[in-house]
Amino acid sequence: PTIQLSGLIGRGGMGAVFLGRDPALKRSVVIKVLSPDLAHDEIARKCFAREAESAAAVAHPNVVAVHLVGELPKSKTAYFVMQHVDGVTLGEACPGGVKVPAARVRRIVGEVASALAAAHARELVHRDIKPANVMLEKGTERAIVLDFGISAALVKRGDSGGADTRLTQKGTSLGTPQYMSP
Repeated sequence: PTIQLSGLIGRGGMGAVFLGRDPALKRSVVIKVLSPDLAHDEIARKCFAREAESAAAVAHPNVVAVHLVGELPKSKTAYFVMQHVDGVTLGEACPGGVKVPAARVRRIVGEVASALAAAHARELVHRDIKPANVMLEKGTERAIVLDFGISAALVKRGDSGGADTRLTQKGTSLGTPQYMSP
């Protein structure tokens, strides 16, 4: 069965995000689609594929699950299907200037840190942790880390056989400046 699209829920630098329904499993899903403008851009396609691979590599309750990766047959547009998190972003749940109880902060930070530790154990660095990339699940308030779009694989010296495996070049920076380390 084909995933049924319900509607657009967001746009990003590399594409669009849709809410959908998987009729076989009777569950809501999110479909991220690479922008058709970038369909023939090799670097964009690699970054998009890396996002899906990175999130899929980290099986953890606080990391969004990736269910399927594919390409539309006619247009060759890349997409991936992932877990739908029914909830709000951390930024929406805890707007600036609002006092948040210390116990809630500790729990959320602990869950995000646990997700990042799981990514690091798989030799991945997220590189864009910010309130918009953390969802709080409705009902449980479980923190779920999203958007591994600019993640980087940790490559130890000698592991790459001398080849440069990074998609970003030296001297460039990716991420949201307000949340980047100095």
